[in-house]
Amino acid sequence: MSAQKQRLRNVLTAIAFAATAAFAASPAAAKSFTIGDDRPVAVIVVPDSWNPQAIEDGVEATSPDNKVYIAAEAVEIKDVAEALKQAIEFFQEQGITLAGEPKQSETKINGLPAIDVTWNAKDKDGPTYAGLTFVILNEQDSVLLYFWGDAEGVKLNEPALRMISDSLKAVPK
Repeated sequence: MSAQKQRLRNVLTAIAFAATAAFAASPAAAKSFTIGDDRPVAVIVVPDSWNPQAIEDGVEATSPDNKVYIAAEAVEIKDVAEALKQAIEFFQEQGITLAGEPKQSETKINGLPAIDVTWNAKDKDGPTYAGLTFVILNEQDSVLLYFWGDAEGVKLNEPALRMISDSLKAVPK
């Protein structure tokens, strides 16, 4: 595997969430979002420069250069198959064409067990990567992280993506 593909895989494994150290040092430059509207299950921090927007049960954002999209939403573990189906439909609605069989692997996000599902894909701008990560919080709850972006965007936004990923924390029960 080439160094660029390995780097991309590492970022996708972290499902590409973070902000730079400057964002961590400056609370005014990032905003904390609760994941799960009716029953909060997690919290994530997204840089203001990513123009984060609250969505049903989570948050979505796009990198300042418009090369990487991320979203996080609460899902119940018993609905993972349905969540995966809905996520694929979401990608299609966004004009993302998924190519080939998905690659699946187990990983950890901020110490929490997670399952990555990634595809080579295409969007209106050409080749891209799409990914979903199920971050397992407890026996009942998980967070679904959506991601898509091209190789250049992933590389340019890697520090921010890593910080966002590292910020994901389960809400204590």
